[in-house]
Amino acid sequence: MQGNQRPRLVLRTREFQRLMRTRGCATASAQADTLGVYVSTVTRVCSGDVQPSGAFVARACDVLDVGIADLFEVIPAAERSAA
Repeated sequence: MQGNQRPRLVLRTREFQRLMRTRGCATASAQADTLGVYVSTVTRVCSGDVQPSGAFVARACDVLDVGIADLFEVIPAAERSAA
């Protein structure tokens, strides 16, 4: 890895939103309440501004009853540096 380029964990936002809507959580506020996090956490993770914490990943997978790979994707450092 060069410099501070590291792999990045990102939320599969479309799938997250789809699954949350099926559970009646269409707004960031409802999603935050369901996950037990701040609204700003949901919006920043969904926009890709921050990586989700381990707690966020665990809660989202538990609440939505899916595996990690269903909701999250690892972006390799090589792909990020090419962008």
